[in-house]
Amino acid sequence: MIKVIIFDLGQVVVRFDYERAFKKIVPCCKASLEKIMTFFTRSEADRLFIEGKINSAMFFQAAKSELKFDMDIAQFSSLYNSIFEPNKNVEDIIVRLKDRYTLAALSNTNELHFNYLMETFPVMKLFDTYILSYKEKCQKPDPVIFQQTLSRLHSRAEEIIFIDDTKENVVAAKKLGINTIHYGLTTSRLVEELEMYGVKIS
Repeated sequence: MIKVIIFDLGQVVVRFDYERAFKKIVPCCKASLEKIMTFFTRSEADRLFIEGKINSAMFFQAAKSELKFDMDIAQFSSLYNSIFEPNKNVEDIIVRLKDRYTLAALSNTNELHFNYLMETFPVMKLFDTYILSYKEKCQKPDPVIFQQTLSRLHSRAEEIIFIDDTKENVVAAKKLGINTIHYGLTTSRLVEELEMYGVKIS
């Protein structure tokens, strides 16, 4: 019997578009759009920030040094967080599940992004538990973060459904016996798959 439903955040609970934000950063610095995107998505500083091994101030300084921009951390944070927008269809599903299931968020994220999401999107307050890479010091698809999730939720793998848009994260969870759904852009398909697991939505 399913008791817990775990949602990934980015591209599931909320949508994001890096390029939209990074184009806003280009006029403020001396780096190309390609270099900006590489720094914020594939750099060592990005990995360390996601894994909580450097804090927001340290990440800001690394970005400032690498990209040669002239702005304070408040302006930087505003631009950096402007990638996000609501996913109303998934929000509606979460609202309908809230009273019947324990809801958790399991996300590869960082301090700046998570704080912004909590302040900006009311749906974030509906989760009972948050398992965040920057607090756990590791990220999906590392099996350690899934083991920490099971421990935190005090639940057996077979009682859980994990929803994520990244295939390798779904595969990693499934190896531990967790029920999984690989989320695409079609919310109706998500509803169908939840119902296949016996989850009551309406």
